[in-house]
Amino acid sequence: SSERVVRRFEVPGVSNYTALLLSPDGGTLYLGARELLIAVNTSHFGPGAPARRLPWGADEEKKRQCVFKGKDPQRDCHNYVKMLLQLNSTHLYTCGTCAFSPA
Repeated sequence: SSERVVRRFEVPGVSNYTALLLSPDGGTLYLGARELLIAVNTSHFGPGAPARRLPWGADEEKKRQCVFKGKDPQRDCHNYVKMLLQLNSTHLYTCGTCAFSPA
């Protein structure tokens, strides 16, 4: 359809957008990334769009344990948000790798 538009979204310094969830009303897109949850209003989606951010990094002890397991500290020892599930209108259920100690 000629009405469909593809837009690019990017937050500087954020990588590995691994989980996406659109709210039931279509008004919010939730993004799970490396060490971060992001909520974007879909009516203002695009470069420079305002986004609510919730940092969710692995704690230092989990990162040390990850390195001890032989994992790459630059690539593996972070929290990658892998799952987003809307429980109700106010809560999301999320799961992350938490430096190879899932939480």
